[in-house]
Amino acid sequence: MKLDDWRQLQATEPATPNQLGAVMHEFGRLGYRDNRWDRPARLAAASALLHLERLGSTRELTMGQAGQLLHALQGFRSRAQLETRLRRPDPVPLATRQALAVLLAMQRPSSGGAS
Repeated sequence: MKLDDWRQLQATEPATPNQLGAVMHEFGRLGYRDNRWDRPARLAAASALLHLERLGSTRELTMGQAGQLLHALQGFRSRAQLETRLRRPDPVPLATRQALAVLLAMQRPSSGGAS
């Protein structure tokens, strides 16, 4: 499979049951309960982290979105930390942070080469 094919698959195929289970596990680790009271908060957090206008269910996520959400959730230590992050104005999208990290890594001088 070529990279472009893989990206297309990630953008169009629904998230796998394993991905959805992992996302729910991370929400649970952060203190969100799997009940009707925390459901709106989980969906709001997911849509904000993914910069989606609205998310009615995690089952609407694509494979790529589920992977991005899982990665983002793993970066938080607690529900309070996540909610503090979500209250900040204009949060930087995950993809932008990743792209910046790659650019910064490319700009670092190599440690083993001659000057």
